Amino acid sequence: MSTAPLPSLADQPDWEQPGLEVVCPLCEYNLRGLTEPRCPECGYQFVWRELLDPARRVHPYLFEHKRGLAIGAFFKTAWMNLRPGRFWRTLGPQQPSKPRRLIAYWIVVACVAGAGVFGAHGISELRYYLDVNVATSGTIIGLPYGNGMPYRYDWRNLMLYLVMAAVIVAWPCITFLALMVFQISMRRAKVRPIHVLRCVIYSSSAMFWAGLASLAWEAALFASLIALGVGRMAIYEDFGLFLTIPVGLAFTYCLIVAFRRYLRFSHVIATILCSQLIVFLSVMAAFSLAQDAYRWFYGLHGW
Repeated sequence: MSTAPLPSLADQPDWEQPGLEVVCPLCEYNLRGLTEPRCPECGYQFVWRELLDPARRVHPYLFEHKRGLAIGAFFKTAWMNLRPGRFWRTLGPQQPSKPRRLIAYWIVVACVAGAGVFGAHGISELRYYLDVNVATSGTIIGLPYGNGMPYRYDWRNLMLYLVMAAVIVAWPCITFLALMVFQISMRRAKVRPIHVLRCVIYSSSAMFWAGLASLAWEAALFASLIALGVGRMAIYEDFGLFLTIPVGLAFTYCLIVAFRRYLRFSHVIATILCSQLIVFLSVMAAFSLAQDAYRWFYGLHGW
């Protein structure tokens, strides 16, 4: 944008004003001289007021725009993403994107989601350890444990949880690549990838809350295992895995809203559903290859 004073917030800018330059927020095409609020380069439909009003470029709470740790902004951004209709009404392409902050947001979300998966693995191993190894003392906190067999860590179980965590973390990344392919097929290749990445990362915020819920559940299980014993309670250490379906549905819905309100694409539902089908098939293919490699590795060592 030019540093020249902006015109009054009319439906159409006064192009006779010297030094006035307005660019498309999606592809940075120079819109000077246009009368129709539609970019001829990428097809983005906008409202002149959104591009000309400086107040529209400042977001009230977005983590991407805050400096420092901004823990409060992170939690508010993640919480508001659970209401995508309201969130994407406040965020638009005209608001500058900061890739480093955006990636930092995704790293935190991915770490919490992955921790929820590995927490389930830890609870599973703790239960097994208490069941088979504490028999040396016979009791723990006055409660009987063990069946007299030595404890042996099962690396295959760890590999299973590693694969599950990798799928959770990789799903939004593969979604981004699939959506970029659809963007080219819809002649929207001029749209900067950062905007598509913005939609994908913020739409994955449900993974953060699912990870927190899983960690809270596993902490409660840990305390119960120590206090009550294995044989005195039902253990559901994989509670977080039951959240994968609702989280996947929430991710898909948030993407639909983001593409409709933020990028203003046409055929949004079909585009998002097709991209998720591509991601699902890609994950299944990768899982099949990993399973074959796993069988080959253990067959090679005779385990």
